[in-house]
Formats: sequence, C-alpha cells, structure tokens
Amino acid sequence: MFGVLILTTFLTISFPVGISDGLSFDFKFIPVFVAFLYLGPKPDILIIIAIELFESVSSPAKIPIALLNYLIISIPLFIVARKYNNYKIAKKIRIASFFYVLISFSRLTLLIGTGKLNVSVYVLMFTFISFAA
Repeated sequence: MFGVLILTTFLTISFPVGISDGLSFDFKFIPVFVAFLYLGPKPDILIIIAIELFESVSSPAKIPIALLNYLIISIPLFIVARKYNNYKIAKKIRIASFFYVLISFSRLTLLIGTGKLNVSVYVLMFTFISFAA
C-alpha cells in the first residue's frame, strides 16, 4: 500500500487541477491522510518527505511553510489515528470531513489574506464539488 501512496503522491503533484489565474489545486493531502490513518505516523512521515522532495524541484521556497502546515495537521491526526480503525464508517466519514473542511478553510483564509478574493471563490466552489464527490 505504501508504494501505491508514493505513486499517488507523485501523480497528484504532477497533475494538479487548474482553477484560475495560474492557481492550481492538488490532492496531495489524500495520500497524507490515508498513510496516517491506515498505516501510521512513520509511513506518513515518509509520504511527507516524498512530497517535499517532489516539490523541492519546482518550488523550494515553499518547503518551510509546507513543513509547518504538515506539523500542525499531524498533531490532531496523530490523536485520531490511534483509534480510527475501530470507529464505525459514519464516524470515519465525519473525521475525514472535518479535516477536509479544516484544510479548505486554511486555504481560503490564506487566499483572502493575500488579496486573492476572486480566486477564493473558485477554490470554494472546487472544495464543495470535490467534497460532494
């Protein structure tokens, strides 16, 4: 499963969805969540390292911010991951939804804070569409 997640990570980074004005949206958070919730923290750290290695080629300046983001999201994931496999499907869906909304909210906050209000509308629509899927 780890090899599949590495491949998925590479594909999500290589083929992001274009939104508007050169802004793109990738799904690299999915392999991070899957690794953390189903494989544990050690494989998840390796996925995060792989993400940083893949992205260091195209945007090395983003690495410190990305590492901080992963550190912040890893704390609640670590707490939830211990019992995640014992939860019923409805609770698993609620937990995954919570993290998805949290990431989307942080992304929107960043866009609005940097004055990209027009792009934030596209991100909001994309969030709702991908959440519904």
